[in-house]
Amino acid sequence: MTPSPDYQTRTLVLGLKAGSVNQPSKDIATLLGLNVRQVNRIYSRALERGFDPNKVPLEIVDDYVRDAPRTGRPTKQTQEAQDRIVAQIADGRGKSCADLALDLSSEDRSISASTVRRILKKAGVRPPRLRPGPRPRSRQPDKSYRVEPPPPSGQDGDGPVADEGAR
Repeated sequence: MTPSPDYQTRTLVLGLKAGSVNQPSKDIATLLGLNVRQVNRIYSRALERGFDPNKVPLEIVDDYVRDAPRTGRPTKQTQEAQDRIVAQIADGRGKSCADLALDLSSEDRSISASTVRRILKKAGVRPPRLRPGPRPRSRQPDKSYRVEPPPPSGQDGDGPVADEGAR
């Protein structure tokens, strides 16, 4: 299946096929690199939407060449959901994507954490990076343990060691 032509190409098809120009569909198709069937379909849809090929001056409105709405599953990344997520991230920076998804799904329809992550990435918001807190200073001795005072000098055996082989 060939890709759908953009709206500029569809406008060009209407201009070449309408009024005094009235080129055949085959010539338009070869000129623009389309199928003859595509050219005829573009022209017939424009006629259905109110296009008048004999009107002078020729008037081509965007409604004549706009894309039809796509079928399929509706997106959960609505503008309202995006605004809510970005507003919630501004309130509490420490929330994870799963927390944001849980907050949003409790309000209306369910939304996954990965969808929240995609919305934040598209909005240019980086997820919070959890960093360890400040390190504790040197540990203070526990008061419950008894601290032995250092032994007096001379009793701990730190003095000169006699060499036993010298006798």
